[in-house]
Parts: sequence; structure tokens; C-alpha cells
Amino acid sequence: MPANGKKNMRTFSAVINDFLNLYQMISPLRRKILRYLQWFSQKYRSVFPSISTMAKAIGCSESSIKRSTSYFNSVGWICKLKRGYQSNIYFMNEEIINLDLDNPNLFLREKRPIFDPTVDPVLD
Repeated sequence: MPANGKKNMRTFSAVINDFLNLYQMISPLRRKILRYLQWFSQKYRSVFPSISTMAKAIGCSESSIKRSTSYFNSVGWICKLKRGYQSNIYFMNEEIINLDLDNPNLFLREKRPIFDPTVDPVLD
């Protein structure tokens, strides 16, 4: 822990900005897998579909599911807990659960004021 006694926590906007930037770069298959987990996470706090169940529902191989969930775990979008010989338990990041990933406006940048070097703000 740092000297001030507070944990290093990322702000809500930092988590969302990182997610929105990375989400656009992942493959369509990984997007389907993430949306599948998000859909369940909106209804239940923890989800535990087996890898074969997810592969059948999404229409991909089990190795694709394993690679994708490991990637999501590494970037902090989900937390994957192993349960021995049972299926894994997945917890999705709270900030990501309620995002509407089908909304194209979600990925637009905010308009920033244009800096004009010819205008002196002190004189205005």
C-alpha cells in the first residue's frame, strides 16, 4: 500500500476510456464472447457457463473461448476464477456490465474546443 494508506484505484473514466479504445481493436469473435458474458452478467453477478457451452452458443472452438477469456482477464475486463474440475466462474468489471455496446455513439470522442494560437485569451 502507498504511504497515504489508499489503494491505487483507477478512476471510472480511465477504465471506460481504456475499454472503449481496446474494444474497437479486438476481433469480432472476441466481441461476441464478451457480449455473451456481458449478457449473463447483467442478469447474474457471477456467471459460470462451461467452455463447451459457450463454444456451442457462439459457434466457435473451445480454444478460442479459452484464449479470449484469458485475454479479457489480463486486461481487467473480467475476473476468471477456476473451480477445480467444474466450470470457471466469471465476474465482469462493474463499469463494463451496463455499457450499451450496440450503440455506435458510445465510441465517439467528445468534441474539444479548438485552440486558436492567433487569439490571445488574456485580451478577450
